[in-house]
Amino acid sequence: MLRIILGDLRHRTVGRNSAYFPLGIGLIASYCKNRFGNDIECRLCDDPDSVLQIIDSWKPHVIGLANYMWNAEINNLVFDYAKSADPDIACVAGGPDFPISAEESEKYLKKRRSIDFYCLLEGEIAFSDLISKTINGMSLKKLKSNPVPGTAAIDPKKKSIVYGKKAARIADLNVVPSPYLSGIFDQYFNGEYIPAVQTARGCPYSCKYCRASNPSYSKVVPFDLKRVKEEIAYIAKKSSQFKVGALLITDSNFGIMKRDLEIAKHIRKMQDEYDWPKSIQADTAKNNYDRVFEIANILKKKMPPLCSLQTTNEATLKVIKRENLPYAQYDLAQKKLIALNIIAGAELIIPMPLETKKSFLETLRKVYSSGIEYIRVFTWMLLPGTELASTEYRKKYRLMTGYRIIPRQFGVYKRKKCFEIEEICYETSTMPFEEYVQCRGYAFLCFLLGRSQYDVIRRIIAYFSLDSHLFLIKIFECILTRKSAFTSLFQELLEETKNEIFSSPSAIYKAYSKKKNYEKLLRGEVGDNLFRKYLVKALLDTFQSSVDLIFETITNLLKEKGIFTEIEQEFLAAAKTWMLISRDFSGIFRDYRKASKVYERNFPFDINKWYCDIPQHPIGKYHYKVKARFYYDKKFIEDFLRQIKRLYGEDVYYSLGKTLFDYNPDIFWKKCQVLA
Repeated sequence: MLRIILGDLRHRTVGRNSAYFPLGIGLIASYCKNRFGNDIECRLCDDPDSVLQIIDSWKPHVIGLANYMWNAEINNLVFDYAKSADPDIACVAGGPDFPISAEESEKYLKKRRSIDFYCLLEGEIAFSDLISKTINGMSLKKLKSNPVPGTAAIDPKKKSIVYGKKAARIADLNVVPSPYLSGIFDQYFNGEYIPAVQTARGCPYSCKYCRASNPSYSKVVPFDLKRVKEEIAYIAKKSSQFKVGALLITDSNFGIMKRDLEIAKHIRKMQDEYDWPKSIQADTAKNNYDRVFEIANILKKKMPPLCSLQTTNEATLKVIKRENLPYAQYDLAQKKLIALNIIAGAELIIPMPLETKKSFLETLRKVYSSGIEYIRVFTWMLLPGTELASTEYRKKYRLMTGYRIIPRQFGVYKRKKCFEIEEICYETSTMPFEEYVQCRGYAFLCFLLGRSQYDVIRRIIAYFSLDSHLFLIKIFECILTRKSAFTSLFQELLEETKNEIFSSPSAIYKAYSKKKNYEKLLRGEVGDNLFRKYLVKALLDTFQSSVDLIFETITNLLKEKGIFTEIEQEFLAAAKTWMLISRDFSGIFRDYRKASKVYERNFPFDINKWYCDIPQHPIGKYHYKVKARFYYDKKFIEDFLRQIKRLYGEDVYYSLGKTLFDYNPDIFWKKCQVLA
């Protein structure tokens, strides 16, 4: 019997990077088990320490590891260790962290000599063909000289890269059995993992910065609808035993197909029957907004649609080969969302070719003007195998790039330090480094203020018809001139943005191999996702300070408009107090027993009714005295806090940051009951 390890490795040194089911290796294991039956035994792993232990104790014949930017280094360490234990172990990698050109691919494999084969694009058939050859006794050396279709290797004789025949896409994905329905994934239904499903593969778009733009991947191929529904029902029933309320849909463009409405209705059925899922993460279709909005409405608004643009700068869009929906149509789409009371988000990337600080701020203005409230801005990562990462584009647009640790992705294994590293762009021919740092500051404010934690602010801005973009600019100006806990935190963010970049991967290894620096990584002082890190710091450490600055800015804007009378002043004071009491959940993260505490307060306005009313009426209608009680759902809070510790570890700042990726902060809010 052939012994196979399949791994999707995630560092756990200071909390897991991902708590999702390892879907990719599950599909490969399911396909191989169906093809070879009792001729093989597969073990799935996501813990690096467990893989190393299994290599010692179980003596596998084949190791296959899913290769992403966030685990490529630990994969290489594991392959090296496997080869040192037994040179005849076949080491197979597959996944997006691999160049496209033959020259770069050869360099990649020669640098990682323990990798015998790299599976290109889909892995199920290519990997299983390797297993078939191995079962039939073909030697590793011979296989590397004659790779199976869909793989690449370094020929032992020629010392150069060789490719197997180009593998066709899987035309009928149903030949790959479900790892859920086959029971392979049952081991992960323990309350410590979040289910992930794929309903279709492929992406019809050709964005140059994205691996999914590979022409071989352009056709969207669906799994059978009946199978998808059965998977979701199976997951719902299993998940209802635990407090895991999230679901990940891994499609590149969920909502691009008409049948996705049927899938959404089926998920809604599970929500009604099992109260699951409470949160859904998905990359939604770029230009099928009407269908995406309908899906979001069906799903109880638990799947926030992404209305991504990356930029509105036409020069940049031309370079990256991206076609956005015309702005007038985009704006109309957002108005429809607002009418449905659905909160959408937009994603942008900086600093891409020909983008400037001015054009970036103009993009923010347009997005805010359309009604989008949540904007997430990513630093451009140069991904292996993408056209924009090529030498040609680096020279043409004078790209200055550096390296940083992928947030909290590091560890010590077999006495060797391992750091996952990403390459990012921090300067271009049109955006100098100083302006990049400023744009990251604006981006963080968008990220912070777009969270539901600050939705009271957005409603106040909308009620008084204030300009959201101008509000952002004024907040930024205040931060640079005022002294407070929040402004100090913001300055720390800007400094860390400057200092997180290294000149090379070897510089990162050199710096963090020193005990003092490594201990900083362990404490989370450096090496974290800065937006996640400072979002949590803002919510747990400086929430009141941020609210003070925001209300001061709103007050100044209202005074400039000449509409700041006594009633507006009294209303803002009441709204601020109501927001601070209901939204500040920092106490329960320091002492869960505070979930039992009840707060009562008198208000000159019924802020709770004003907040709940849609549309909102003139504030004078709510101008009467009320007494309000604020309290937590004690059992839910205590259960949920225990759950996120199981998912992400004991570090409060890290676990909350990861949780807020899957859930809105409103799960931690106090409930408000108006007494009189």
